[in-house]
Amino acid sequence: MIIGASVIIASIIIAISIFAASGQISSSLNSLSLGSAVNTGTGSAQAQTPPTTIATAPTTTASSAPSTFNLQMLTNKPYLGNPNASVIMVEFGDLQCPFCAEYFSQSEPQILQNYVNTGKIEYVWMNFPLTQIHPNAENAADAAMCVYHLAGNTAFWKFHDIVYQNTNTVNVAYAINDSNWATWAGQAGVNATAFASCYSSKQYDSEVQSDESNGITYGVGGTPTFYIVNAKTGSYTSVVGAQPYAAFQSALDSAISQAG
Repeated sequence: MIIGASVIIASIIIAISIFAASGQISSSLNSLSLGSAVNTGTGSAQAQTPPTTIATAPTTTASSAPSTFNLQMLTNKPYLGNPNASVIMVEFGDLQCPFCAEYFSQSEPQILQNYVNTGKIEYVWMNFPLTQIHPNAENAADAAMCVYHLAGNTAFWKFHDIVYQNTNTVNVAYAINDSNWATWAGQAGVNATAFASCYSSKQYDSEVQSDESNGITYGVGGTPTFYIVNAKTGSYTSVVGAQPYAAFQSALDSAISQAG
């Protein structure tokens, strides 16, 4: 009887320990999937409320990230707006990311209207596929780079818009496949044979990998992540997540004012 009671007590203790541990794990995962920030290249971040995707890539902390932005890595990248503007807004995005699609539909239209189309800023796209949680993200980036190099800047942005218009929910975003890329590339004006050859050979995958490596250098861990860069000095501020337009407006106005 004594032995039987001891076994029962030990089982209860183990069960309680497992339950407590699982609670801690759940809490840690939740903290990864939430939390956005507005941050300077060398300063500390201030928490914001809208969520971002789970950070899956190794990241560089704000204290160890470069103090100035390497403008050379923006050469020959998809862009919108004024290439001679004093402020550049860089988006590290994932074409399978539902939060990127949320930003695309909610905040980006006002940024394009008030800053890009007016020539106040240049807007540059960089790839950051979160492949551990978005299984088709790298394929999407490869497809997008084929569109860009085969048919140019305008075609890229058409493809970009079509993707987000069709992947604005998690279930839809995760169901996309190779046939979608070919269809959407055609809608963007790309020759079907040329696209098929480019995509099947992963011709521009090294460029996608380079974008991601550069993002990690500057601390990107989730998408979307944005850098507001002074084109004269390379100083920058980051805005993380699908923030409301007001957060971008504040960062952009401050950068434009400082750039003169």
